[in-house]
Amino acid sequence: MMNGYYHVSLICLNGHVIDDRIDENAEKKTKYCPTCGERTMYNCQHCAAPIRGEYESIGFNFNYGEEEASVPFYCHACGKPYPWTTGYKEAAKKMVDELPRLRRKERTSLKQSVDDLMDNTTDAEVAAMRFKRLTVKAGRQGTELLEYVIRIVGGITGEAVKRILVP
Repeated sequence: MMNGYYHVSLICLNGHVIDDRIDENAEKKTKYCPTCGERTMYNCQHCAAPIRGEYESIGFNFNYGEEEASVPFYCHACGKPYPWTTGYKEAAKKMVDELPRLRRKERTSLKQSVDDLMDNTTDAEVAAMRFKRLTVKAGRQGTELLEYVIRIVGGITGEAVKRILVP
């Protein structure tokens, strides 16, 4: 049983959190992101459920200072990816295409690994091992891709996957 509730987040289509308590901070509500100029949203574009923001426990106040707001990747109500999730995946796959040291089959395998890692599938640990091996083989550009993906999937994957990916 939950003893609290989620506030509503206002996030732009690129994944910048404008406010993770927009339900209480209406003055911060804006149609466009101050960071990138992209449109903002506070409801899932598929099912209209509010995007979960900060969780507030009733009866407990353990506020240890400002924490960076986390960005949800999938809607809690319908399971569909938010636009920034799709954007992160596509960006990672474009980066894979820029790895000249890898053969086409290896790039295809690496792109599948991106999907498995971002979707946190049952193959995520295998994907992490493959991802790390191929990005090391790809050299400096592969290392940059690895760092990008670690930043993104850090909030999605389990500890086992993080241990595999983190150099």
